[in-house]
Amino acid sequence: MWSPCRVGWWLMATANPSPTRISAPLWTLWLRFEAAEPTALLGGILALKAGYHSYRSRLPGTDYSSGRDVAADKQGSAELASAVDLTMSTAAMIRYTGRLDKAARAKDPRLYTPAGPIIREFIGTLDGKTVYCYVLVGGKPLGVGADAGPDPGRDKSHLWHLHISIIRRFAADAAALDGLLSVLLGETLDAWRKRTQPTTPGKETTMATATEIAKAIMEQYKTPDGRTLAGSLDALLKPAGDNALGRQVTRSDTVPAARPPHHNADYGDPADPKVGNKQWTLGYALQAAVEASRSGSTLAAETLAEVRAVRAGQAAILAAIQGLDTAQVLRRIDDLAAEERARDAALLDALSRIESEDLAADEVVRLIGERLTSVSREQ
Repeated sequence: MWSPCRVGWWLMATANPSPTRISAPLWTLWLRFEAAEPTALLGGILALKAGYHSYRSRLPGTDYSSGRDVAADKQGSAELASAVDLTMSTAAMIRYTGRLDKAARAKDPRLYTPAGPIIREFIGTLDGKTVYCYVLVGGKPLGVGADAGPDPGRDKSHLWHLHISIIRRFAADAAALDGLLSVLLGETLDAWRKRTQPTTPGKETTMATATEIAKAIMEQYKTPDGRTLAGSLDALLKPAGDNALGRQVTRSDTVPAARPPHHNADYGDPADPKVGNKQWTLGYALQAAVEASRSGSTLAAETLAEVRAVRAGQAAILAAIQGLDTAQVLRRIDDLAAEERARDAALLDALSRIESEDLAADEVVRLIGERLTSVSREQ
């Protein structure tokens, strides 16, 4: 068992030495790192000098950590130190510097939050011989040549201690500093996500539901003409317009083409279904049917006119044989012509009504039969 003296020593060793200048999350980062790395020693957090080891309220506006270069350094507490030095063995230096470098270059979300990078820079060594510094943000004012990238020429003391400058906005952000520690300790990104983004109660995973997937597809998928899938379906359901469902059906659906002897010139060999145009679009088929119906109506009218003329001539001859005078014969011809015109009009009306679907086809056939029958009876 631990003696009271030993417990008191441990509490003093683990207690935050300056709670007003060192945030609890940053101190926790150190304690957890120390517990994981046997060679670790705390090189320091708070130091009254230039840079991130100091607190913003005591620094001039020209200091590179004051917000002069990175806007997020103007956020967060102005009274907290925002850097940590971790002293350790050469092998440990190489290991932890390498982990930070890999994550920084991969834009790992544990170091890059939606609000920006968590750290400004880290300085250590990748081989135990050369000091290595990588700047994640605000590199141009430091002479890096870009916003992020390696920055050589840092102090050789970083061969045995790892320096991490934390953007001041995140100096007291427990979630952000947990992500930084996750990278340092070698936790995988998937494991970190599972640990920090737990599943919703009642669900085994955070996988999107079918409804969420469908919604995303409807809103994000784009048709060749630039509309979302939802917009395309909306256009299809409208009663009119080029993309209305009716127009799409008549343009896309097909029916068998008219067969010989009513086929088109491109029908091809009737015995070979793979040769020629054996399919019509529904729209073309409907158009052809209407045109054929109208053509048939015209032909029927012409035929009826010819029949009427023949029958009128026959009636005139019959009247002459019966001894009627010329005036009576002519009146009889006019009467017969008027009757024929009325019948013709009725027949044409029946044909047009089948086109407009006012009458069923069998009803029209019946009416035409009655009229033709009445003609025969009257002659």
